[in-house]
Amino acid sequence: MRPVLVFAGTSEGRKIVEELCALGAPCTACVATGYGREMLPPAGDIRILSGRMDAEEIRRTILALSCGLVVDATHPYAVQVSENIRKACARTGTECLRVARAKGREKGGERFPDAQAIVRRLNGIPGNILLTTGSKDLPDFTGVTDYRRRVYVRVLPAAASLERCARLGYPMSHVIAMQGPFSEELNIALLRQFSIAALVTKDSGRPGGFEEKAAAAEKLGIALLILERHGPDEGLSLEQALTELRKRYGTEEDAHG
Repeated sequence: MRPVLVFAGTSEGRKIVEELCALGAPCTACVATGYGREMLPPAGDIRILSGRMDAEEIRRTILALSCGLVVDATHPYAVQVSENIRKACARTGTECLRVARAKGREKGGERFPDAQAIVRRLNGIPGNILLTTGSKDLPDFTGVTDYRRRVYVRVLPAAASLERCARLGYPMSHVIAMQGPFSEELNIALLRQFSIAALVTKDSGRPGGFEEKAAAAEKLGIALLILERHGPDEGLSLEQALTELRKRYGTEEDAHG
């Protein structure tokens, strides 16, 4: 049986790896960060590769492992990663299953194509701001007027995230280092604690806690600003992907759930 290469780092990636282990299929999981590694199941016969790879590095990995299948279960905003996976699979003639996360509710909030557009909108909204888009976009939001006083950021409790906040001038008293997703009640508590007037989020779908953030903003009557996705939405749902893997690697009983 040829191994499956899973690009993980998400809750979907964890479930894919768990299923492959349960089916006895050889599996190698790729994660970009230590946080992604923590998302993987603690047990099981899993080979883990850590670190970011470009398309050529992915191509070489596929060939070195003689992979029969690649599963892209990366974050919906990891557009460049998915593109690198697609290119590498095309170059090696390897099948790729993309696990697509459904978007959150369309009703409510304002949607923007990029962080710069959100910054322009925020500069027209008085009051405090809570950013929940992750540390990667923090440089853009230094463009918010009086950002050191007005902007609060919620990031993963990882050294790299905290170092980036400090380097960009965000006061540590305005940094909330927590690992989500969070309940509606906790979102409401934080929004009230810091007197937030505008909440900025990605549309990370239900697994990423988007629904709870949107509901909290609606309940408190504060502005909800959403950074839109740019990657393709095509792919299988998590359940469809799990069913496909059971058909390929499981017994007849596994295939029927």
